Amino acid sequence: APAQHHDAAQRCHDMLAPLLGDRLLTSASARAQYAQSESYHHAPAPDLVAKPTSIDDVQAIVRAAATHRLPIIGWGAGTSLEGNAAAT
Repeated sequence: APAQHHDAAQRCHDMLAPLLGDRLLTSASARAQYAQSESYHHAPAPDLVAKPTSIDDVQAIVRAAATHRLPIIGWGAGTSLEGNAAAT
């Protein structure tokens, strides 16, 4: 259900914001950048974009996502010609 997903994303944000600060991207324009690639597949913008800088950050992101049953989509250079990074 979309409302439950939105609530889970908000709770995940609330867990991660104190740790990541401005490395947790939430604006529509910032999230839209991570929905684009060189692929012809259309992908919706992610709910959140977390930019970890340490192993502790990665562990916290995985814990928060697992706690709220949200998927994690890895992002590299953004080419994704085959659509593998599309958060669908």
